Amino acid sequence: MLYRINANTLAQKRYLQIDDKGVVYADIVFLSGARRFRFDQVDCILLSANQELSFQVGNEVFTLPVNLFNTRHMETINAFVTRVHQANGFGVVNDPVPGRFRP
Repeated sequence: MLYRINANTLAQKRYLQIDDKGVVYADIVFLSGARRFRFDQVDCILLSANQELSFQVGNEVFTLPVNLFNTRHMETINAFVTRVHQANGFGVVNDPVPGRFRP
């Protein structure tokens, strides 16, 4: 299944896309392109208090604003966290409260 968060502005196109192969992050200004990562490459995921989703791959950190009241955003975040956990051998995240994350 394909999940996607769009966070476009007038000056740039930004999105996070989750599919079966991994995660695609795009912060497109002019002619720059999107970057693709496997789930096992993601070292850390952080959801900040000011509604920004960040993830780290190696020494790089990628950040995207999210809306926690948007169902599609929450489904994408949950799918992202679950697949990263599975790829790194942590199993499936089973949390009865949607939108709350635990390691």
